[in-house]
Amino acid sequence: MRRTASSLVTCARYSLASAASWPEAVSLLESEGCVVTPGETAVLDDLYLDTFDWLLFQSRLSLCFRTGAGRPAFALRGLPEAEGGAAAPIDREVRAPSGAESDPSAAVPRALMRLCGDIISPRRLVPQLRVRTSVIPCGISFPDGMKVRAAAESSTFHAEGFNPARRGARRMFRLSAAPAGGRAAGLAELDSILAPRFEHAPAGESMLEAAIAGLGIAFPAKNPPPELRPRPDDRLDAALGRILAFQFRRIEENVPGLLRDIDTEFVHQARVCARRMRSAMRFFEGALPSRAAASLGDGLRWLAGLLGAVRDLDVFLLGLPGCASAAGIAAGEGPLEAIEGRIRDRRAALQAALCAGLGSARFLRLKARIGSFAARPAGRRALPMLRETAPRMIMDRFDSAVAQGRKVVAKPKLANFHKLRIRFKKLRYACEFVSPAYGGSPDPFVRETVRIQDCLGDLQDTVFARKLIEETKNGLRAQSADSDLLFTLGRIFEVQARIAGEKQASFAAIWEAFDRPETRNILASALRLGGA
Repeated sequence: MRRTASSLVTCARYSLASAASWPEAVSLLESEGCVVTPGETAVLDDLYLDTFDWLLFQSRLSLCFRTGAGRPAFALRGLPEAEGGAAAPIDREVRAPSGAESDPSAAVPRALMRLCGDIISPRRLVPQLRVRTSVIPCGISFPDGMKVRAAAESSTFHAEGFNPARRGARRMFRLSAAPAGGRAAGLAELDSILAPRFEHAPAGESMLEAAIAGLGIAFPAKNPPPELRPRPDDRLDAALGRILAFQFRRIEENVPGLLRDIDTEFVHQARVCARRMRSAMRFFEGALPSRAAASLGDGLRWLAGLLGAVRDLDVFLLGLPGCASAAGIAAGEGPLEAIEGRIRDRRAALQAALCAGLGSARFLRLKARIGSFAARPAGRRALPMLRETAPRMIMDRFDSAVAQGRKVVAKPKLANFHKLRIRFKKLRYACEFVSPAYGGSPDPFVRETVRIQDCLGDLQDTVFARKLIEETKNGLRAQSADSDLLFTLGRIFEVQARIAGEKQASFAAIWEAFDRPETRNILASALRLGGA
């Protein structure tokens, strides 16, 4: 895309076809009476960091660790919102601490983490891609005395981290220029000479975006691609096949992170997918022959159990610092560290079992069964279409959840809360399964359930935490452990019990905002749209 000279105010970039284009540009400038003074070639190495699912990039930010230009440094910058648009108001560069080269993702300075920590939490940073650039700086003086600073850049792209190891298909050559002495008119003169021969680089495209495109990096997505979206006229077995195939694809995307165990979110995301697959099997009951359904169900129950065992301990460990603080226990106290150590040892054993499971023949058989089911043509059995059954099935789940919610309000016992949580999950997942077939119309209803889901989830976390504390206390008593450990566990138990009481007490008001005729109408109306 060609830009006019008037738009070249602070920077100009030109795309070059090859390494030979730079000498050609120099010759063209010199033929117009310009003096080109090259400097010493430098090689820059830029390692871009982000979460596994690119949360920084999705927030239009880039975090880079650069070496090769003086002391290593980290830079956090805003990316343009659209072609030619203004970048976000973040442009910070901070010197890297000593030894950052050994693990840049763990050495990001606090000044930068304060700016992006809320975006990525609770995920951790991982290396995503590397850009190596050879830079030839030069000064360009025009006959009328105008000057610009320019650089010929030759870049290669390399995938890192969890991305399949590969190098970009081709080098990228660019010529960048900026005013010297603050006089932008020099860029207009440069453009009058170079623009007839060289195209401008894409407006607003950052080096990170160019590298992502060059490497063909695919982002993990929570929304299924077109070929895996259920359709209104799908038979129930076809709809189920698409749902299972997409959810298992998401599990596989998380497998590298599960095996390396650097971020608890990998377990979290994979567990949610396994739960959704099991819920889909129940929602589409009858879509599979009984033997095939039993085989798939056993495999998914096994996988969900491996993931759930690790995730439950992760939730406890993530909440332990805040819980200890609420109990008046200072971080680093001996008993607290001992308790945390015991839980981490238990988690390590469960993590090892999970990794063994992911590498087992049983996991491969489960993958093969899901792939075979999703790819097979329609069978001879007469099955209804999704649009014929989904509205009734979902409304039945809604009515069941509402009935249980009213029971909870009348008798706020933990057993009733647990039943409601299960029914709400079934309802939410069912809405999410069919949402693509209904053009996303059930999504506003799903958002209406968020506060209830959060409350029920937090309450269930306290149930598990208290059970875990009791098991740990019993184990310590059997070992005649130090009384300080038992006392510390008791204080943490009390905090968990208090949190549970607060969640139970707050539920009635949250439920009152949900249990209205309007809520049912929102869902019923959504299921009449797009699927008919």
